[in-house]
Amino acid sequence: MSYKKAPYFADIYKLLSEIIQNNENNISKFIYFSLIKLNEYLNIKTKIVESSSVYLNSEIKQQHRIIDICKKENADEYINLSGGKELYSRELFESNGIRLNFIKSKEIQYKQFGNSFVDSLSIIDILMFNSKDKVKMFLDEYELI
Repeated sequence: MSYKKAPYFADIYKLLSEIIQNNENNISKFIYFSLIKLNEYLNIKTKIVESSSVYLNSEIKQQHRIIDICKKENADEYINLSGGKELYSRELFESNGIRLNFIKSKEIQYKQFGNSFVDSLSIIDILMFNSKDKVKMFLDEYELI
């Protein structure tokens, strides 16, 4: 209820209710459903694939599984969030013919309730205070590292 007076509360509350009311017990399937609903809301056309049901490689672990998926997709580049720098080896990917890059969001700011901006709260905070177009603009503000 902290967001009740936020400018986009009604739309986001409806979206979150739909996501939360999903009775899926499998966390992977719940996240998949959440991403599909968020993409629908933002009108993002990126195809999201449930890797566990498509690639049938659950016996392969960690970065080797990602490399296997890239090979099956004929990908020559893989981009991961910057937190993956600790998990993935550029050398291993390159030895398999795949460029490994990491993506980091640029610093964003937007009007919240208070006078001073509080960063890194959540995607819910961003959605509550920004239009769909503004959120999509934020998603386009990144750098490869």
